[in-house]
Amino acid sequence: MRWRTLHSTRLVSFYQKDSNLSAENNLLKRCLHKLLKIFLPTIFILICSSMIALYLSELIYQAKLRSTDLKPAQTKVLVNK
Repeated sequence: MRWRTLHSTRLVSFYQKDSNLSAENNLLKRCLHKLLKIFLPTIFILICSSMIALYLSELIYQAKLRSTDLKPAQTKVLVNK
């Protein structure tokens, strides 16, 4: 769509304005593409790996508590016999 209008100093092409808008639109598309392809998967992987690490550390902590709870109980039984 190319048409001209009379501006106060000269004729202005609206084709240039349309091309600037399409360039901004392309910039937005590229930004969204990078967001979807790079940023969001990275955040998803970080969140999932953090949750897995927290879960595993909780399991290890509970296992350590059980092992320390069993040792005093076992020694008390042996001492009483």
